[in-house]
Amino acid sequence: MSLDPETKKQLKALADEKHGGNLSALITEMAAAAVQAAAADRLWARSGLPENTPAESAAIRAEWAEAWTLSRPKSKSRKPKKRAARFQLPARRYRVSGDKKAKGPNRQAVRAF
Repeated sequence: MSLDPETKKQLKALADEKHGGNLSALITEMAAAAVQAAAADRLWARSGLPENTPAESAAIRAEWAEAWTLSRPKSKSRKPKKRAARFQLPARRYRVSGDKKAKGPNRQAVRAF
């Protein structure tokens, strides 16, 4: 594939920005987008509907942009509220197995405070 130097420079800059300098990944992404656009064009042609004028397309995009901003308000970054536990178990204190005052065969968990 041969490109003029200006286009090659622009593609390299875009590859650096989007894919860490991987020009092949950028071209693959662009090819996938072109295939998808061609499929959409074929589907539109099959529907028999007239194409939108540039003014109609701009109005539709503006309406979508407005709906998007209204549907997703920007949230303020805040810490989530801590909820109180519905039921808390009492704190237990355990005795060390070598403790003289501990009771029981394994001398563990003998008393809850």
